[in-house]
Amino acid sequence: MKIKIPKISKKQKYIILVVVVILLGISYLLRLNTLKNTVSKRLKDQSFTRKELTTDMYDYQLTKRETKVYNLLKDHLNNYEGGIIDLGMKINGEEYLRILSAIELDKGDYFYGFFDIPMNENYKYLL
Repeated sequence: MKIKIPKISKKQKYIILVVVVILLGISYLLRLNTLKNTVSKRLKDQSFTRKELTTDMYDYQLTKRETKVYNLLKDHLNNYEGGIIDLGMKINGEEYLRILSAIELDKGDYFYGFFDIPMNENYKYLL
């Protein structure tokens, strides 16, 4: 079975060419408009200072329960108190990780702090 391709006249070829050129022009103008409105063009460069950047993003996101434990652990670190710390409440693994992340990324130098999760004889964590 042969497929017959219709003959295209010169006039039709020119019309197709003009339509393709117009579509390419429109797409180019839309692209320029998109590039002109990017976020990177609207943002200003921050001036360089020698100040240390600080943030309270992590401790700001803690819940009330997490904040109590966070403050307790920070107090122990600030006073260089070691030993077993009774949190006064049970916390789950997610809360524990959020609290430790907030302490590790805090403004203070808490690199010396080490908190371990106690385990029972069956190697189950006691949170």
